[in-house]
This record gives sequence, structure tokens and C-alpha cells, in this order.
Amino acid sequence: MRKAINLSKGMLEHYRAYFVRNANKFISRFELRMDLLDQAIIYKNEEYIFIGQVSEKQFILKKVSDNCFYFELGTEFINNFAIKAE
Repeated sequence: MRKAINLSKGMLEHYRAYFVRNANKFISRFELRMDLLDQAIIYKNEEYIFIGQVSEKQFILKKVSDNCFYFELGTEFINNFAIKAE
């Protein structure tokens, strides 16, 4: 996991749009769905907000405890995230 710095609002919107574009292509075989965008998830025992997709192999998450953004490898994230129980 790598911390992202100096992300503009435009870049965050791009990452969200990239996920939306690809959600019906290759991500559909995983648990990631469109309704997870901007939702709380549990990953590595911490709470994050799912922001979008950086590339075909990376996702971007916002850590709730420090309000910072992080890049994470897709396979690691997909295999280890859980939807936060309400």
C-alpha cells in the first residue's frame, strides 16, 4: 500500500470514472460493484472508503482514521476487503 499525496479533485473524479468504465468489463467477476463507490469497507482491519481505480492493477482507497488516500494492488485488495457491516 502506497500513500498518495497532492491528489486534485479532478484526479479523484478520473479514478472514479475509470472504475465505472471498467466495472462491466473485467471487474465483474470479482465482488467489486458500482454501489461500493464511496462506501465504507474494511481492509486489513481498518476502515476505508472505496474511491475508484487508478489503473487496471491498482485501486484507490481513503483511510478514515487519517483522511489520507492510498493506492493498493488490485489482487491484494480484491482478496482481502470486506463490506462494512452497518
